[in-house]
Amino acid sequence: MNSTSSNRRLRASMTALGMSLAGAAAATVTPTSLFGDSYIVEDGGRFYSVLDVYIQCGNSNDIVSSVFGVSAYASSFALNNGRTFAHSTAGTNNAWLPAAGQSGWDSFVTCGNRDQASAASALNMQLDTNWGSGNGSSINNAAGTGGPGWYPAVGSNPSINPYARAGYYNSNTSSINVAKATTDIAGNGIAAGQTLSNYWMIGRFAIDVTNSGSGDNTLTLKFVITGKQNGATTFTGTTSSAGRFNATLRFAENAAVPCRDLDSNGLVDLGDVAFMLLDFGACPGCPSDLDESGDVGFGDIQLLLLEFGPCA
Repeated sequence: MNSTSSNRRLRASMTALGMSLAGAAAATVTPTSLFGDSYIVEDGGRFYSVLDVYIQCGNSNDIVSSVFGVSAYASSFALNNGRTFAHSTAGTNNAWLPAAGQSGWDSFVTCGNRDQASAASALNMQLDTNWGSGNGSSINNAAGTGGPGWYPAVGSNPSINPYARAGYYNSNTSSINVAKATTDIAGNGIAAGQTLSNYWMIGRFAIDVTNSGSGDNTLTLKFVITGKQNGATTFTGTTSSAGRFNATLRFAENAAVPCRDLDSNGLVDLGDVAFMLLDFGACPGCPSDLDESGDVGFGDIQLLLLEFGPCA
């Protein structure tokens, strides 16, 4: 996929309340809610709904060192509505690990960092032994009873791991995260333009919504977290219900895709195919270049044929 794809961020998001940590005053990690910021991305003529999932922490020094499940509270990450997780590069379970060069919408798991290139080198994310197939409609349990999870192999000491604080999201440990939320839906807990300085990202989950229109697309997340400070565990949901989350977040709905009526006669028909053939070959910026690859080719014809008939 083209990593420079244009992002069209639409208004739609959902948040779900996590468990209050009022009884864990001594804990380093004190998240209060689980949030989902969702938006639409167009890449290569396809449309993806992307859901960034966050835990809100008490301050910028809080650390979430791992996301996992235990026998008493098995973790799971499941889509509904017949959807499957999408990745910009096809692969097996390893497609969930951060990797340099992936598209901005690519599904991946993390502990704090939004950028895959930096996460791959600084975090060295690992999938735990309970991670099963995650490229279908759920990330399931491969072994044991705890359910799937992940953690950074470099540990949670800020002197080693520059992302080991909730308010810091790049390799410069003195740089406060200034990322902005994209949504503005009443009741979702994240307002458009809000700085996410104390929001800890645990994963990016994407689905393909090309030609799907509206739909009730949600992701149900159930997991446990552990908090550390300078390598020492100060809080864990393994033994405390306060560190356990179970929430359903909603994906952004795809907007109607403009009709590919190249000759403006109200129909996508053979006339549009003929119009496209006139542009065949290198043609950056041409209306016929539906997948925005810089060339008009058979991929563009396939996209055109998907819309054959009267324009809605």
